[in-house]
Amino acid sequence: MDQGTFGLLQQAVSMLLQIVLLAVVAGLVWLRNELKNYIAANTTIRERELIADLGKAAFSYAETVYSGLDGPGKLNEATKYMLDVLEGMGKEVPMKDIRAAIETAWLEDRRRSGVPAKKPNTYEVR
Repeated sequence: MDQGTFGLLQQAVSMLLQIVLLAVVAGLVWLRNELKNYIAANTTIRERELIADLGKAAFSYAETVYSGLDGPGKLNEATKYMLDVLEGMGKEVPMKDIRAAIETAWLEDRRRSGVPAKKPNTYEVR
């Protein structure tokens, strides 16, 4: 093998290695993005499940401990309970999500016990 052929072969191998390296880097970037998306989706699902479970616990707590209070009073105590638990876990959850979880637990309890839930007040448009 002469000097020219050896140089050409060396350039070809170098180019091939660069292409393989580029493909590996692109694959790693794609894998990283897929992993990030999977973790974000999984975390969101788990957090939603946690919020729902805490809503049930907060509702049960308020119904049991504060049975003498009216509905808004129990909702307030359930909200305080849930905020305390979430704060202890280091989680920040929007207030609307907290209220929705507690209200959902209330609706589920009404359905289970056979008591119809009151329809919300509506305004007539004239």
